[in-house]
Amino acid sequence: MNRNSSQFRFWPSLATDLRWRSVVSAFLTLCVLLVMQTAVRADIVNTATATGMPVAGFLADPSVEERVTVETAAPTYTVGKTQTLGPNPVTAAGQTLTYEIVVENTGNITLNGVVATDTLPDGTVITLAGQTESASANSILNVGETWTYTTTYTTSQAD
Repeated sequence: MNRNSSQFRFWPSLATDLRWRSVVSAFLTLCVLLVMQTAVRADIVNTATATGMPVAGFLADPSVEERVTVETAAPTYTVGKTQTLGPNPVTAAGQTLTYEIVVENTGNITLNGVVATDTLPDGTVITLAGQTESASANSILNVGETWTYTTTYTTSQAD
């Protein structure tokens, strides 16, 4: 068979063909996103190789390799509660106590769907709302961001 026949096709050089770079880049980006979603530490190796048959001489197989290390996801947060107004100690029924609850994202990934609750002195559990977000008002607790809630409790004779 003749090497010059149209039956032989040469792959474009990965280093010079922008279409191949785009495919490799898109695939690598997808791999990184998938690994980040599954929160697994891994080294992603994406190798692309082109082969062909030269008309004359020797053609080395060009290849390109990209290695990306993905950090292990570590979702963590802290919650603090402080009495900011009202008597301490309580001396009578009907006194109003004001509390500040602070939730901070101390991990390395954003947290979605955060629901803060507070157990009041009488044992009632309430869901807190109306947080003040320190970084952005998007209902996503970003890394390093704090959300601050304020709630009140009126003491009763049972307290």
